[in-house]
Amino acid sequence: MQESIKIEDILKALKGKIYYSKEKKGTEKKLGLEEIYKTTIVIAVKDLTEEKINSLSSSSFLRVNYLQNIKTDNLDMNEYHERLIKRLNSEQEIKAYSFLPTGLGHYENKKELMNQILRQALQEDRKYIYVYIDDYDIEKLNQSLETITEEITNAVLLVIGINKEESTLTIWKKKEIINDWIIRRPESNEYRTFSKMAMKFEKIYRTKRKDIFTSYVPYESIEFNSLCNPHQMRILLIYEQDKEMLGFIEAERINTIGSYRYTPARIIRIHRIFVVEERRREKIGTRLYQAILDFARKERYSRIEVQIYNFTPEAQAFFESFGLKILAYQYETPVSKK
Repeated sequence: MQESIKIEDILKALKGKIYYSKEKKGTEKKLGLEEIYKTTIVIAVKDLTEEKINSLSSSSFLRVNYLQNIKTDNLDMNEYHERLIKRLNSEQEIKAYSFLPTGLGHYENKKELMNQILRQALQEDRKYIYVYIDDYDIEKLNQSLETITEEITNAVLLVIGINKEESTLTIWKKKEIINDWIIRRPESNEYRTFSKMAMKFEKIYRTKRKDIFTSYVPYESIEFNSLCNPHQMRILLIYEQDKEMLGFIEAERINTIGSYRYTPARIIRIHRIFVVEERRREKIGTRLYQAILDFARKERYSRIEVQIYNFTPEAQAFFESFGLKILAYQYETPVSKK
């Protein structure tokens, strides 16, 4: 009977493939892979040589995390990880994913690939992700890795350069910093505090399109009080840390009735998501979206929709990183007053 394999075993197996370069082979070195991480990502890159890594700036991700005197055994990474992923998925204790240029789990382009890696890495389950890249621009690859590592925590990322002889190795790891945060529905007596934060959200739209958006208060007190009720169709969740409101998300439950043209559907439509400017890039927006996604899954909704204006490219990139795709286009043109 085959023994159960755990994430610790994976790291141990990977560590067994790593040793010092020839002049230092046999010397022990702790690589920091003994710790347990929620997410393990292995990216195998064809022909990623030491020369290519050193061509980047000294502050680049690959240069900073590259282990200069460490090499790895030259093994068939795709075949090895195909067997490993099948075994992991059969165990069902750890979710395992592979992203390859062709075949099962293939990706269309590098942007789609990086979005898929990030989307899976941000899931709450323990997971193992294997990626093989055979065609790339070293600068763009480095930039993509920097973006991914800015977003994820409690993770270890190994970038292995697959070369004809010895292979290069880059290791990045980050333990999660536990903060006292909570996502919850607001209470009616918090209207003044919430309204002050929500006004910052509306300011973005007023600044960009004064011809569309006015300076009105985004939520009247009566509307806010109704949103505090968990039994109505609209959902309002706030992100609170150390008793301070740092963001919110508003969505709506929509049940469409089938007609001659449309099938019946249960939809979650996101109307607003906002994080205070000074606390962005701390996964607050990700956690807010994840809370809505978890609700949609639990209540068996068929899809999530969101409308994004063309003057908020950050919002577009945010939702695309979770796999949301364009559903429809809306055009406009001013009409002259002649």
